[in-house]
Amino acid sequence: MIDIDLTGMGRNLDKRRFDPSATVPGFDITIPEMRRALHDLSARIGGPNRRAGLLTDPLRPWRGVRYWVFALIVGLIGLYVGWLARDLDLDGTPAWVAFGGAGLAAAFYLGLRGAVCFRPRAETVLALDGRAPVIYLRSFRDDEAMVGRPIRFSFDVFRWSYILTEYTRGGMFRVMSQHGQVRLEQAIEDEVSAIGPFIAIGEPHESHPDFGATRAYFEGDDEAWRTAVQSWIARAALVVVVPGQTRGLGWELGKIQAGGITPKLLLVFPPERSTSRATRLAALGGMLTDPRWLDAITTSQRTDLLAMFPTSRGDLVRVYSQKPRLADLEFAVELALYGMFCLATERASPGHRLAPPRSR
Repeated sequence: MIDIDLTGMGRNLDKRRFDPSATVPGFDITIPEMRRALHDLSARIGGPNRRAGLLTDPLRPWRGVRYWVFALIVGLIGLYVGWLARDLDLDGTPAWVAFGGAGLAAAFYLGLRGAVCFRPRAETVLALDGRAPVIYLRSFRDDEAMVGRPIRFSFDVFRWSYILTEYTRGGMFRVMSQHGQVRLEQAIEDEVSAIGPFIAIGEPHESHPDFGATRAYFEGDDEAWRTAVQSWIARAALVVVVPGQTRGLGWELGKIQAGGITPKLLLVFPPERSTSRATRLAALGGMLTDPRWLDAITTSQRTDLLAMFPTSRGDLVRVYSQKPRLADLEFAVELALYGMFCLATERASPGHRLAPPRSR
């Protein structure tokens, strides 16, 4: 068992500002060496054979069209109200600017929501991509799990892909209030997508697909989605699981363990209060049948577990972080990819506890 604590690593967790001489906790290499190894891993695997276009088997096309119609109506209403109130003054702001601007902002938001509905289905992405997939399994309630992040200016704000992903994560009020946060699913997307298409089962009755993992939807009884998940797990490069308390997730973890897929398993925990984490860990303990994984969960004395994964040499690694933010989570996923796919075969000393280097 290897325990790694990211607390106190400071800027060494940052992808751009780390100390080049800092070592990677648990693996006795420098951070640049780890990231070069991950870059080489991505290059060996290669990119997708083909990418889906805008109209390639879209998930919710008619719902997207409805969003665009609503966007047009709302925008026109805003402009019309602004024209009617053009002679009014609202505390120094011309009324036509206030009403017209609000209408156009709402129209832009609805238009983006419509664009999300044209994302391709997971089955189509798998067929076009050609690489082994990365499967994302979680309780649907954890789709709203958020991770804190620093607020920085970046020229990415002018990119269309950035605009789409930043402003289509939920209701308009949530978008207005969630600056400084990112959804857990999207927080790990860049790292795991480097080795395969990132796919998940979508909640059947959700109003629109969200960004992050590409969705597949299954209506009716459980047989259809269970058949799909079993097929995906068997061919997966990596299975990312956010532990939860639902029966469906318990069934998925059971299949992973029964099928001997635990060498591909990465557990990721959302930031939450210690009481909620304790409940989550207790539920996970009831779902685990693999003795090594069960022992790793039940013997941990801490509730700030961030990730857990096996290495290619057979060790189980527990990653901890107090009050984790985006950089902690990204670094934990990088550790997992390195340990699972890039690590040499020499075996580490069991039970060794590794402390992070001090940030400089």
